[in-house]
Amino acid sequence: MKELISKLNLQDRHVLTKQLIRAGYAFAAWKMPLQNGITFIVSLKGAFQLDDFLLTDLDQGFLINRYSDNHPLKPYYIGADLVIKSDDILLNPKITSGEIDAFKPELDNLENDEKKQVRSKIQEQSPSDFEHNVSRAVEEIRNGSFEKVVLSRYKDEELPDDFSPWKFFEGICEKYNNSFCSITYIPDQGLWIGATPELLISDDSQHFRTVSLAGTKHLTEEQTLSEIAWTQKEIEEQAFVSRYVINCFKKIRLREFHEHGPKTIQAGNL
Repeated sequence: MKELISKLNLQDRHVLTKQLIRAGYAFAAWKMPLQNGITFIVSLKGAFQLDDFLLTDLDQGFLINRYSDNHPLKPYYIGADLVIKSDDILLNPKITSGEIDAFKPELDNLENDEKKQVRSKIQEQSPSDFEHNVSRAVEEIRNGSFEKVVLSRYKDEELPDDFSPWKFFEGICEKYNNSFCSITYIPDQGLWIGATPELLISDDSQHFRTVSLAGTKHLTEEQTLSEIAWTQKEIEEQAFVSRYVINCFKKIRLREFHEHGPKTIQAGNL
C-alpha cells in the first residue's frame, strides 16, 4: 500500500489525473451540490457497459451514459476499486493483491504529456443545418412522433497547450456550486466534464426523490427568486416534464408518491 501511495500524486490532482489517463485507468470524481468535498474513485478492472441491472445490486461506483451522435443505450460503470483521499487510499475489499500489484502507473516523462494534447478540427454546426433540424422536429411533432423536442448545437474547439482537465473541473465546481459536477475518464471513450442542477434519483433507503426541472430565466444581480415571472410557455414546459415523470411512476406501478412544487430554484449561468 505504501508503494502504491508513493507512486500516485495524491496531493496534486492535476498530476494524478494525467497519471491515470496515461496509464489507461478509468476514473471518476464528483462534487455534490452545495458541498465542498470531492469524491475520487479509480477502477482497476476498467469500465464496462451494463445490461439490465438494479442500482441496489451494484457496488460503489459511478455510472455515465456518454453523450454522442449515437447515444448508447447501456451506461458505463466505473467501479470504486480505489477511493482516493488527500493523503490516503481506501481499497475495495474485493480487490486482489494481484490487481493491486498490476496497478503501477508509469510516472516518467510527465513533461512530454503536455505536448500530446488532443487536437480537433474547429467545427461548428451551420445555422442552415440547425434550421433544417428545427423544421424536421416540427414536422415530427405534427405527425405525432414526439410531443416535445429540445435541439442543441455543438462546437468543437482546439484545446490550448496548457489545458488541464482537473483545473477545468475545479473551475466548474466553483462556478456551479449548487450543481452536481463531475469529471470522468474511460479509455477509448474519452474524457467527460460537466455540471447539472437536475436530480435523477436520491435514495435514503426509505424514500427516493426525483426532480422535474424545465424552463430557464435570466436572474440579474438585483433580483430575488421570488421576483422571477414565468410565462405560459415555461409553465407548460414544466408541467410537461412533471407529467412525464408521473407517467414513468405509473409504468412501474408506483402509486403512492407526494408531489411538491413547482418552485423556482437557482441553477447556474447559461
